[in-house]
Amino acid sequence: HITFRNSLSVEVPAMMRMTAMALVVLVGFAAADEDAKVRKLLKQLKSEKAKERMLAASELARLGSDAKSALKPLLEVIQKDSDAKVRQLSVYAIKQMGADGKAALPSVIAALKGDKDSDVRSICANVCGQLGKDAKAAVPALAAALKDKNVGPCAASALGDEAARLA
Repeated sequence: HITFRNSLSVEVPAMMRMTAMALVVLVGFAAADEDAKVRKLLKQLKSEKAKERMLAASELARLGSDAKSALKPLLEVIQKDSDAKVRQLSVYAIKQMGADGKAALPSVIAALKGDKDSDVRSICANVCGQLGKDAKAAVPALAAALKDKNVGPCAASALGDEAARLA
């Protein structure tokens, strides 16, 4: 028994159960709050204003793997958005998802090969390096990117990460 100053006596197992239940409720509220936040950001990602789309992509990046439900819309942004900064932040948001972003790899490789913005391509190379052995399909695109003076260092780093994993 634990006795408090006000002479309330509570058994330790009962207190632990109450604490656990409170945590479950709080985690449930937090998860629901994150889902609502992601839905709001996805709506903002469709704004006509590039600044609003940038802010949405940046916030999705901050959420990391908690924003994994945004993966498909982020891929659409990478493929179709006219603003390079929005595309950069969208690729970065996928990078911040870690392993939860690996389903995006084909689109990331396509952007590495063909996006007109070197910063987008550099972040794509970083994503490929981060995904490790799941990114073997990116090796030819990374090797080709070595010739690009802006993207080459990121591609070399990603290929180095892959070589280190294979060693």
